[in-house]
Amino acid sequence: MELGENERQKSYQNYQPITDRTFEFSLRIINLCNFLNSQSPTSKLLANQLFRSGTSMGANIEESQAAQSTKDKLLLKKQEKLDIG
Repeated sequence: MELGENERQKSYQNYQPITDRTFEFSLRIINLCNFLNSQSPTSKLLANQLFRSGTSMGANIEESQAAQSTKDKLLLKKQEKLDIG
């Protein structure tokens, strides 16, 4: 299904760079982890793992954008997919 001109313009207006989206996601993860840390000991363990995995995505994006070559970028994006999935 092809987007019409109006739908395309709306999607561009709502566009937010991946760095901004991952930063906002990381902030939400940090807030959730702060809440979980105030709960049971099991919740604290889960919060620690969630913090590491939830904030690594932003670091991977930043690192891939700083890569020197296209080959570097492809390798870093592949690594990012392995970390996430």
